Amino acid sequence: MAHSGSGGIEYECIRCGSRISVEDLAYAPDLKCPHCGYKVLRKIRQSIVKRVKAR
Repeated sequence: MAHSGSGGIEYECIRCGSRISVEDLAYAPDLKCPHCGYKVLRKIRQSIVKRVKAR
């Protein structure tokens, strides 16, 4: 989960590469990119790696 400046989750369009926030997707009746209309979006992951100490 990637957090934008406002603290929300962002998605990225596979086709055009534009980033869409969850708030922007809530306004649209369909789950698709508002820029190109493509329906495949992926959630942007955090770049932080969690390390767990092995026992």
